[in-house]
Amino acid sequence: MTSFYMFRAVFMTFFGESRAPEAVRKHIHESPKIMTVPLMILAALSIVGGWIGIPHALGGVNRFHQFLSTAIRVSHETAEHAATKAHVLLASNQAATEIAKHGLLSGHSSVDPAEYVLMFASVAIALVGLASAYFLYMRRPSVLERFVTHWQRLYRIVFNKYYVDEIYEFLFVDSTKALGKGLWKSADTVVIDGGVNGVAYVAGTLSNLARRIQNGLVQSYALSMVVGGAVVVGYYVIRAIFF
Repeated sequence: MTSFYMFRAVFMTFFGESRAPEAVRKHIHESPKIMTVPLMILAALSIVGGWIGIPHALGGVNRFHQFLSTAIRVSHETAEHAATKAHVLLASNQAATEIAKHGLLSGHSSVDPAEYVLMFASVAIALVGLASAYFLYMRRPSVLERFVTHWQRLYRIVFNKYYVDEIYEFLFVDSTKALGKGLWKSADTVVIDGGVNGVAYVAGTLSNLARRIQNGLVQSYALSMVVGGAVVVGYYVIRAIFF
């Protein structure tokens, strides 16, 4: 599937007539070097990078595997003290690893035939994907058109990438947005904003009540003093009489 889609992209991008409108083609230009140079480096590494991991079945040494074997051996040595059974198994694995290394370096180790089967099968599947993309998009586009006409539902599913984006949007993006919106309306608006606005409202109400007392009139202050004094005197008189 990956081979088919990748070569489909190659054939539709670099072969055939341009499907871009004339207004778009006028503005097409090469990317700056800040983008092309890293791509060139990655392309070169993708060409030669596989040589460091040639398996023994193809006559290689697989240096990448040997590089990782050090880390794997360290983890085995760390887990070696967990239990006696684990110690025995790890010792056996280490012995087998040493034997495999010795055979690998001397050229006498055996290779499982299934490894060849898997290698050839993967290459064959990739070639089938390449040939299918070439046949449908380069040689016989009419076959693809007939397929689209007769198998519209299947084509729609494949064209929309099995609706993975839509499912992801529904399960994760939309649900996260709904949760955030709910928290915004309940927790943020009601609790947080309500608490802040409530404190301001209470402070403003108390200030308005206190402001009525402080009106700047001497007569009002004198009346308040007289009333306050009368209340205090009355309190002590009532207390003395009844208590």
